[in-house]
Amino acid sequence: MFNRIKKLLGVAKPEVQEVEALEKVNKATTKTNPVTVKPRKSTTQKPKGETKATLGKLTKKDIDDLAKEKFGVELDRRLTKDKMIVAYLAAQKKAK
Repeated sequence: MFNRIKKLLGVAKPEVQEVEALEKVNKATTKTNPVTVKPRKSTTQKPKGETKATLGKLTKKDIDDLAKEKFGVELDRRLTKDKMIVAYLAAQKKAK
């Protein structure tokens, strides 16, 4: 009974079977395989143009100014923002 309590408290020496089992586990875990590291291809690419998401963050005036600057096209600011974005994307596609 006292040996069991000593084991639980970590005071007793481990039995021979436990030591052998621990040595087997240590040998199995110390084996390593060679690791090869391949460099990744660059995932950052220059954007080819504006997207609907990037234009959605801009104001109508900014979209109109951008269209004037890049394509020389003046958009009708009386249109809704969504229609201006569609017109901008059409001008962008046409310019390619």
